[in-house]
Order: sequence, then C-alpha cells, then structure tokens
Amino acid sequence: GDGTVVHAKGRDVGVVREAIGKTAWNRYGRLPMLQEDDMTITDKSPAEEIRAYQELLDAAGFRGEMDPKNYGSKGPKTDASTKAFKIASGLTADSIVDAETVLALGKYIDTLRAAAVADIIALASDTEEFAVRVAATEKMYEK
Repeated sequence: GDGTVVHAKGRDVGVVREAIGKTAWNRYGRLPMLQEDDMTITDKSPAEEIRAYQELLDAAGFRGEMDPKNYGSKGPKTDASTKAFKIASGLTADSIVDAETVLALGKYIDTLRAAAVADIIALASDTEEFAVRVAATEKMYEK
C-alpha cells in the first residue's frame, strides 16, 4: 500500500484517508487490539488501545458525551457510549468491551460505509459527477 488507511472518523468528519501511525493502525490496517487473542478493553488497558476503541465508537456515531480531547481513558462516558452501542446492536446491555463488542462495532462501521457509498451513488446519478464519485469511492475501498 501507500502507507495510508481509509476509515470513518465519525458523523461530523466522515470518511478520511490518513497516514498509518504506530498508535492506532499498523501496516496491515488493523487495530493492534484486534491482533490479540484477548480483545477486552478495560480501564487498565493501554491508553492507545482505549483511544483506538473510542475512535471506533465515534466513527459509528456513538460518541455520546465522550470528549475526543480526553480519549485514552476509559471512564463513565465511554461506558455509557459502549452500552448505547450494545443496546442498538442487540448485544447484552452492559459496558463490557469484549471481542464480541469490538467485532460487532467493526461490522456496524462496515454497514455505515456501505450505506454511505449507496447514498453517494443515489445523489450523483445521471450526472458527470456520478462517474467521478463512483470511481473515487471504488478506489477508496479497493482491497
């Protein structure tokens, strides 16, 4: 690849392309916490893992009252956002961040991304912009 990753930064920012950094993404574009057998996030987890999880919540639209300036610390606001996501996803209504939660969050974000692509196609149909947007979108999501 070109050393970048395309990902959702939340409803306020949208989908962006950023350089792969050591703190959130590795060269394969997977979060470090997703490479381990135990994907549990607790208040004792490394700040970079908590921050990466909080960014996923944000990208999925479940920031709630979390303040991005304070990312890296798992407290009551992260717990509330986690619980809201889990309720919306049909998971056990608690604030425990385990493998099931992280994987469901990833699937949820994939669904949002697919919906965004469909919206772009619907908005741009029958125009020159349609071809340009489709090509750009396809290129962004090439594997």
